[in-house]
Amino acid sequence: MKIIVCGKGGSGKSTVVALLAKAFERLGRRVIVMDCDESNPGLYRYLGVKQPKELIEFLGGRKAALEKLNKGSGPTFLHKEFFTEELPRECIEKKGNIFLITIGKIHDFGQGCACPMGAVSRKLIKNIKLKDNEILLADTDAGVEHFGRGVEEGCDIILFVIDPSMDSLILAQKVDEICRRLEKRLFYVINRANEKIARIILEKMKNKNVLAILPEKEEILIAGLHGEELKLKYLEEIIDIADKLLKLIHH
Repeated sequence: MKIIVCGKGGSGKSTVVALLAKAFERLGRRVIVMDCDESNPGLYRYLGVKQPKELIEFLGGRKAALEKLNKGSGPTFLHKEFFTEELPRECIEKKGNIFLITIGKIHDFGQGCACPMGAVSRKLIKNIKLKDNEILLADTDAGVEHFGRGVEEGCDIILFVIDPSMDSLILAQKVDEICRRLEKRLFYVINRANEKIARIILEKMKNKNVLAILPEKEEILIAGLHGEELKLKYLEEIIDIADKLLKLIHH
């Protein structure tokens, strides 16, 4: 199963990805985490690993990566199906059965747009060949620009993280419309909501495919402030999301 996690900025996408990866690992899966967000740098910290070499840099930078994609040159994984082991070792950081791949980041003023990173993300998600016990989790940039780049083309499920805001609800509706046209399966996670807030959100969403409602946890906020690894014990409710997604595979 290839799962893309999206949502508005600050909704908690990276937190959900990191903890969901740990939940899948606990349930016996090998988890490939792909960091496709060119802005936020913190996913590797949440997973408790070092930041791997960016794949875009391995390819020679943004311009060189686009040339390789357009000319059909460069590494095989850009153009054909591949297994995780075929990626360059320096571009993968591993902890237990969780493997992190970082596509690329914007580091400085005037570096240009992030479109090459989107193009590489699209190819990798589409071309990666998962083994029976593997799951791909891709963390995207905020908003819907990645839909415009076609990043979702190769995924099986889109998981949208909703926070308690009108902007998040409006974006959720937009993503729902896009996914209907793409014929992609869309599910929601309501994040940082108490019972009253969750009820309001559910009423506005008309109870669409919501997998779980996650409360705000102080332990996660503190760990994030210190740049520390997130522990599954901080939010064990997320195991229920992993279990439901695994049942979708079996069905």
